[in-house]
Amino acid sequence: MFSNVSSNKAQAKLRLLYECAPIALIIEYCGGASIVDPLMSSTPISVLDLSIDDLDKRVGICYGGT
Repeated sequence: MFSNVSSNKAQAKLRLLYECAPIALIIEYCGGASIVDPLMSSTPISVLDLSIDDLDKRVGICYGGT
């Protein structure tokens, strides 16, 4: 699954706290990976390593198997 944020004008649609983190927890527990949109940081970061500083924080995300 991939949240398409290929353009700087495209807004991330999925909320970190309610949609991204719960799915990331399940996927990483099963051996997969969850990575935050590379436009947000220069190094790959797991969704579970992000700090939640806003209840409505939205992020681009990529889930997958390893």
